[in-house]
Amino acid sequence: MRKQMMLFSLAAVGVMFLLSGWAWFQLPANAAVPVHWGFSGQADRYGSKAEGLLLTPFLTLGISVLFYFLPQLDPRGKNLLRSEQAYRAMWGMMLVFLLGLHTTTTLIALGFQINIEKVLMPSLGILFIVLGNFMGKIRQNYTMGIRTPWTLYSEEIWNKTHRFGGRVFVAAGALTFIASFLSLSVAIPVLILSLVGAGLAPVIYSYLLYRGEQTPKKPG
Repeated sequence: MRKQMMLFSLAAVGVMFLLSGWAWFQLPANAAVPVHWGFSGQADRYGSKAEGLLLTPFLTLGISVLFYFLPQLDPRGKNLLRSEQAYRAMWGMMLVFLLGLHTTTTLIALGFQINIEKVLMPSLGILFIVLGNFMGKIRQNYTMGIRTPWTLYSEEIWNKTHRFGGRVFVAAGALTFIASFLSLSVAIPVLILSLVGAGLAPVIYSYLLYRGEQTPKKPG
């Protein structure tokens, strides 16, 4: 499974480098390439050709190598291998997302008129929905999933939190996807609330489960 995913990663990174190589010769030597966008959808930071065209492919390659070795690096690596569906889905979605992002930003650098938030927001929504669907299948480990002191304390808390977190991620993804078709003044607050909610709700839930386990039960 890991070897297949690594081959897929190398193919995706190869496409990214080919696209960057093509763009490299289209842009002048002193070209300023947009590398960061604000909430308005406008670029607010520019970098050199090297930064704009090569950073994301190298980052993707580094993340892929990390994914490949995670089962050997994690003290509970066997649980990662037992989480094969979720492990593969998260790795694959990361590749697809970064490939799409790199393609979009490269085309923008070349002068194509693309509204990046109209690409990024629905992509984030789909990413959250897919991750949410697989979250409940992640076994307890130290590197992937909702890792809080309380989920790592108890396998039962881990499993319950990830089932709950999966539903929260799907809801946040659906809201983000729908909001991407609305005006920016509505879409951005929805995106922020969705991200904050998806990040905080499972953490709070895991703590409440832990407190529930620690509360002495009254004798019947």
